[in-house]
Amino acid sequence: MADSARAYSAYSGRASSCCEEAGSLLDAPAEVTCLASTDDKIVVGTAKGRLQTWRLHGGGSAVLHAAAQLSASAVDQLQLLPAVGIVLHRCSGAVGAHGIDDLHPAAAIHQSRATLFDADGARAPVGRLAVCAGHSMVWVYDLEAKPQLVWRRVLPEPTRALRLDSQSALAAGGLAPR
Repeated sequence: MADSARAYSAYSGRASSCCEEAGSLLDAPAEVTCLASTDDKIVVGTAKGRLQTWRLHGGGSAVLHAAAQLSASAVDQLQLLPAVGIVLHRCSGAVGAHGIDDLHPAAAIHQSRATLFDADGARAPVGRLAVCAGHSMVWVYDLEAKPQLVWRRVLPEPTRALRLDSQSALAAGGLAPR
């Protein structure tokens, strides 16, 4: 297992061989930078800016379903919103959305300096997205047909953590421990 990455099913705990099958698509297992999953799919982000959707099948197998090239830079963060039908990603400081099933481009949401994000997809068909950007800005968007900025705030400290739910956006700031 040292030579290959494996995805584990949250409900069975058994290893899936998706990354062994992906060997010809990925230059190296270390290339995977982030992943997100539902009961029947895994979405993988890579160090070379690729996004891949793998369909999970019975018996612990997975098949590559779709792929998209986002940029030449690493995909740093992913979050799936199945109720809304999108996968959110952060790559090169920008946050965007692709269709969850076929990875078609859905929207470029926040264009620069994003350091992290969190989304709440429970309000289907419209989700909400919070983005930390730059030194201490928090931006909140409604994910409608065309994403719309709901509000933004400048915080007194750099933002280190962010959580969004249907009622509030929580941001934690301060200096990182040394």
